[in-house]
Amino acid sequence: MKNVRWLIALLAVALAAGAAFAPMKVTTKAKAPSVIGTWTGDYRFVDPTGYYDCKMELRINSQNGALFRGVNVWETLGAGKKAVKVPSGKIPFVGVLGPGGKTVDIAMENSVFRGTCDGKTMRLTLTRTDKYNVAFNVVLKRK
Repeated sequence: MKNVRWLIALLAVALAAGAAFAPMKVTTKAKAPSVIGTWTGDYRFVDPTGYYDCKMELRINSQNGALFRGVNVWETLGAGKKAVKVPSGKIPFVGVLGPGGKTVDIAMENSVFRGTCDGKTMRLTLTRTDKYNVAFNVVLKRK
């Protein structure tokens, strides 16, 4: 009888361990609202040399469930064009919507945007911690 209890206990431990290491089903095609389109807005950013005004266009051209990708296009306005290291540019990005499609994370060359999206407006915060050290908030409206 002692061996049977020991065998049952060993079997219970083995089943629990198996369940803990069982492969999880990962889905990337979760239902998510569409964010495809062009999103535009103006913002002011800060870097070690000062404060500068810019305009931005986030072009999301592909989406698969919560995952999306596109191109970020920006331009520094006014006197900042000569003062900043990169006054304008066009950088590809990838992004993901959080559960329910209310939060958004976007990754692009040395930068991360985090924020919210309601389908008409994206509110994003960018931080960059490479040689450019930039931070800003931007509100983008879908065209």
